[in-house]
Parts: sequence; structure tokens; C-alpha cells
Amino acid sequence: MAQFLVTGGTPLSGHITISGNKNDILKLLAASILAEGSVTLTNVPDIRDVAAMVEILESLGARVKGLHSPTIIIDPAGIKSWEINPALSRKVRSSIMFLSPLMAKFGKVNLGFPGGDVIGKRAISTHLDALSSLGAKFTLTTDTITGKFSPPKSPVSIFLDEASVSYTLDPYLVRGLDYYNRTVFEVWSAGDQGERSQSSLGGGGRYDGLVELLGGREGTPGCGVALGMERVILAMREVQAPLPVRKIDAFFAQLGDAARRQGLRLFEECRQSGLVVREAFGKSALKAQLELAAKQEAPYALILGQKEVMDGTIIIRDMESGAQEIVNAGRVVSILKKKLETRSIGTGKAVSHTAA
Repeated sequence: MAQFLVTGGTPLSGHITISGNKNDILKLLAASILAEGSVTLTNVPDIRDVAAMVEILESLGARVKGLHSPTIIIDPAGIKSWEINPALSRKVRSSIMFLSPLMAKFGKVNLGFPGGDVIGKRAISTHLDALSSLGAKFTLTTDTITGKFSPPKSPVSIFLDEASVSYTLDPYLVRGLDYYNRTVFEVWSAGDQGERSQSSLGGGGRYDGLVELLGGREGTPGCGVALGMERVILAMREVQAPLPVRKIDAFFAQLGDAARRQGLRLFEECRQSGLVVREAFGKSALKAQLELAAKQEAPYALILGQKEVMDGTIIIRDMESGAQEIVNAGRVVSILKKKLETRSIGTGKAVSHTAA
């Protein structure tokens, strides 16, 4: 039997290089199956278990460089098989670590029972139980473990199928906020190939505990969604999506601070009555505002200046003919609706507002 004989009494000095943690490296080797590109592992210990795990990776189709060196590079692009030769599985205890990655990648797996040293009882049932709770089904023989993943369809999936909405189930999807529970989702452009953590158009999920956390009733269900407006606009431009066009009923133009303040109230009255009114409160020149009204094809412009504020009136300008009419500001909504109805009868087009 080999022995180490240590003679003490002499101070030790010098430098040594500490190799990487064996258990962590073995798990990372198995997890590399799921990578979309090459994986580089550094400070890898040169031990038999690492060599056995690399042999399994290569048998599945991976290309591995740097075995027996501190740096190993794994390219999993060539992995097309979900089956591990039982003879290879029996070489190392950590071969069981391939169970979950292969199941996640292919939805099925076949491998022999793990081997390696025998140090007490180290059951593999924890791996099988965890995957079974997610919907996996396993068949065990005396030599092999065969598994298949077929999760039951959720109500969300059923309704998406009914609406013919394409989707991909991603068990690794994580949203940035920790109060989400049950279902989380993200929305992507069809064919998106970008960095997935940075290019989703929007996302959200269930957060049934949020209302209670804020002091509300216990058990109140909740869900939410947030959209990245800039990303949506960019995506629409890329596919040249047609923009929805809704004709406006009028454009509100103002002159001066007093008119701007009163204009906010009149603008809200128009909106609540169902009229589609646009404005440019950030502009002060009347000419610029009327040019914008013409560009947006507004049939009428509502003009409010300092004099109109003092008199309690407002000017309705026909943008086509240029004719202007001074009316009572309190009756502008009803008057504008009548003008729009009369205009629609003359042109044969429906008005866009709803009845007050």
C-alpha cells in the first residue's frame, strides 16, 4: 500500500495552485449540453471523473478540447443523441447529472445507472422525484433509466391553442421581479434571434400575493404585463407593419398660458364625450399648431386665445374652407358634434365619436 511519510520540524514556504472544485466542474460539464455556444471552463482538475464526463459528452456528439489541461472548451452544437451508453454511465457517479440536461434538451433520456465509488448510500431518487414532479415519466430496468417529459397542458396553453397563438414553453424563463408566481410570459417578434434577455417586446405574469402584500384581501388573484414601447415601435418598423389610422374630429390650438390652462379642461370634456381631439400644448405659435392640424387631417380646429378666455368663447375653424365661427365655450362639444354629423351626411362617411 502506498504511503505518504511526512517529517515535520521544517517551516514550509512557496506557492501552490489550488485546482477547481471537482463537484462544481462535473455539474458544469453536464450543464454545457444546454449552451447555445461554446463553453470554456477554467481551473479544471485533471482527475479521472472529469475524463469520464468528457468521454460521455463526446459520445453524445460534443467536441471537447483541452482534456488533461486546466482549460477545457466544450462545443455542444453536435449533440444529437439523448442516449448514454450504460458502460460509460457506470464509469462515474456524476453521470446522473446528465439526466436533467438531456431531458430539457430532447424531452427524453436513456442512460445506464451511475457507477463510480461506493461511499455509503447515495440514492438517485432525488433526481427522479424532482423531474417527476415537473411531468417526467421514468421506466427503470436493471441496467438503464429511460425517461420522457410530457407535461400536462395548462389552461393558458389550452386557450392559446384555441386562439391559434404560437408559443414556446420555457421552464427556465425568469422575470426580473420576485413576486411572480405560477405563469410568467414574455412576448417576442416572430423569428427573433437577438439576445433574449434584452429584446423581448414585453412580459408579465401572475402575482397572486401582491394585493395581500400591499394590505389587500388575502388570496386576491392578480396578473400584469409591461411593454417596451420603443422595442414595439422598432419591431413594427422592421416588419413594415401598417399603423392603425383613426381620423380625428378636431385639433385644439391655444395661445397663452391662460388659454392653455382652460384648454386642458375643454380638451378633457371633448375626450370624455367621445370626440377624438389632438393638441400640441408644447407649441405656442398658432401657425405651427394649424399646420400640425392640417397634417393630421383634422376637419376642424378649436382655437382658444386670451380674448376668448376673457369672453368665455372659442373659435371653431373649418380647416378645409378656412371659415371661422365664434361659439360659447360651454357649448363647444355639442356644436362640434352637430357639425361633424352634418359633415358626415354630406360626405357619406361615418363620424368617429360616440354619443354623449
